[in-house]
Amino acid sequence: MIRATKSTIIKWIKITEVVDCSRNVCPCGDKLRRLLVTRPTSRYDEKNIINLIKSQEFKYHKCFKDF
Repeated sequence: MIRATKSTIIKWIKITEVVDCSRNVCPCGDKLRRLLVTRPTSRYDEKNIINLIKSQEFKYHKCFKDF
């Protein structure tokens, strides 16, 4: 049986907090959710994913302010 770790619980909470904007399909929110789910394969990959998440969060908040 697989047990949840602290990091998976935190990621799950972050994923559920991402809300779609007023469009039918929000590309910013969808991409942010996909990045939050991505599992790193190495330390370099983990740092790269963290940077991508930060930049996508900025785009997501900007998209939310536009609508």
